[in-house]
Amino acid sequence: MKISKKFDLMKLKDILKNKNILLVIGLAGILLIFLSEIVPKEKTDKDNVTNSQNYSYEYASQLETKLENILQTVEGVGSVNVMITIESGEQNVYAQSEKTDNDVKTSDDLQTSQTQTFQNEYIIVEDEQGSKVALTETTLEPEIKGVGIVCTGADDFTVEKNITEMVSVILGVPSNRVYVIKMNE
Repeated sequence: MKISKKFDLMKLKDILKNKNILLVIGLAGILLIFLSEIVPKEKTDKDNVTNSQNYSYEYASQLETKLENILQTVEGVGSVNVMITIESGEQNVYAQSEKTDNDVKTSDDLQTSQTQTFQNEYIIVEDEQGSKVALTETTLEPEIKGVGIVCTGADDFTVEKNITEMVSVILGVPSNRVYVIKMNE
C-alpha cells in the first residue's frame, strides 16, 4: 500500500515537471472562472428583496417630491422638505381557486348531517422563460409609516394644521403619523 502511494507521488511529480501540462491546467481553470461569470444566474429571494427595497425607496422618493411641490403652493408654507418612511414593501396578492364540497347524509332514523369542505389553491401559470409561477392578482403599494415635514411657515398654527390635514388626506395616513416642524432660516 505504501509503495503505490510513493509511485503515485512520483508520477505526479513527473507530470508537474512538464510545463506545458501546467499551462493547460491553468488556462482551463481561468476559462472556467470566466464561464461562470458569463452564464446567467437564477434570481434568488435575496435579489427579489433588494428589488422590493429599491422600489419602496423610489416610491417614497416620488411621493416626497410630489408632496413638496403641492405643499409649496399652500399659503404660508414657504420652503418645504418632506421625508416619508415606509412600513413594508410592495406586496403581491396571488389569484386563488376555491373549491367547496357539500356532503349531506341522511341516516335510517331520518337524521341528517351536513359537511362542508373548503380548499384553496394558487393558480399557477408559465412565465416567458417557461417556469411555473403563481398568477399575481393585485400588487399593493408600500405602506406608509410616517411623514416628517420641515417648512418655514410651521410656526403658524393654522399653516401647521392645514399641512397635517392635507398630508393625512392625500396619503391616507392618520394625523398622528404626520409631524410638521419649523425650518431653520
